[in-house]
Amino acid sequence: MIVVVAQMDIVAGREQDFAAAAQAVVKETLANEPDCQLYACSRDLTEPSRFVFVEQWTDNAALRAHTKTEHFRTFGAQTKELIAGQVVKIHTVESTQTL
Repeated sequence: MIVVVAQMDIVAGREQDFAAAAQAVVKETLANEPDCQLYACSRDLTEPSRFVFVEQWTDNAALRAHTKTEHFRTFGAQTKELIAGQVVKIHTVESTQTL
């Protein structure tokens, strides 16, 4: 399993534009990518210009395929000028145990 956590800081005043684009890519990803187990975008409550994507993919191939989809490429084009900074971390999870 692959887990992605992407933190994006948005240009001040453009948060609503980013939120609309994020909502569209989340909807399309969940509807059209069966190897996506989780795809969510949340807005930081204490830093309103910060958004965080949390994603879970079956494997690296699924994540790579996602980056080639039309909806992902559209999201990238729509948000290119909106993102002031970002940190993307990709984690490999071999197994999960409930505590």
